[in-house]
Amino acid sequence: MAIPVARWTASSFDADFSQDLLVVAVDTPRTAIREQARRQVRQILREILAGLLNCSPAQVGLQTQPGQPPRVDGHPDIGLSISHEPGRSLLAINRSGPVGIDLLHIEAAPAWQSEIDGLACDYLGSTISGNTASERLHNFAQAWTAQEARLKCLALPLQESSPALQQKLAVCMTEALALDGDWIGCVARLKA
Repeated sequence: MAIPVARWTASSFDADFSQDLLVVAVDTPRTAIREQARRQVRQILREILAGLLNCSPAQVGLQTQPGQPPRVDGHPDIGLSISHEPGRSLLAINRSGPVGIDLLHIEAAPAWQSEIDGLACDYLGSTISGNTASERLHNFAQAWTAQEARLKCLALPLQESSPALQQKLAVCMTEALALDGDWIGCVARLKA
């Protein structure tokens, strides 16, 4: 079963913190330039965390460093992860530890479709099956977002597959996200 994803709307968002994991989709500008999306998502993250921590958004301190997951000042147990694609961003809040999230928007025939076999071999350590180009694209997107989510969960950079890397990533479990349309996403957490 896919993990539910809440849609952010400033006027009616009501976060459900009854579960340890909260995944939120945010509509962002449809551009590959991510700076505006980053600012927008960080502000929304502060607002959501303010509800969780019973404080004002201005009191939520976020530490962000390139290549590292954001951290909440004074709350090392809360895991955060963000993923951006033109038009949508996802954020994940895990109250019980590290989390990784990744998102892809699948177009009818993306420019990189011809590279699926090479990318899968180099970065996923596997091949991609499927009877049609569409199936192969979908299967690749699922495998790619799962790999990226595991890497983010462990604060590791994107890197080619190796037995040592696969052993490190084995401590993570991944779950697909319930997304609409041509969006594919995955979240990763540490196994219990």
